[in-house]
Amino acid sequence: MNKKAVEMSIQTVIVIVLVLLVLFFLVYFLIYGGSIFNSGLTCEDKKGTCVGSVAECDQNGGTIGPWKCDDKTQPKCCIPLK
Repeated sequence: MNKKAVEMSIQTVIVIVLVLLVLFFLVYFLIYGGSIFNSGLTCEDKKGTCVGSVAECDQNGGTIGPWKCDDKTQPKCCIPLK
């Protein structure tokens, strides 16, 4: 392999890694509802970790990703799906 080919392969690896990172974050936000961007009431698990808004939880039939809304708690909380 000449020097130019080695440089090209290093650049290709860097691009692939960056694309995979972007895809990972997109999938993460789709699964967990992108709660960082939500305002207002939040749907939380028992530990108080924000996983999405209550409105979003209602729109999704009471679930966001691996969480479900629990109507018995005030304010409404998301608890892990069993």
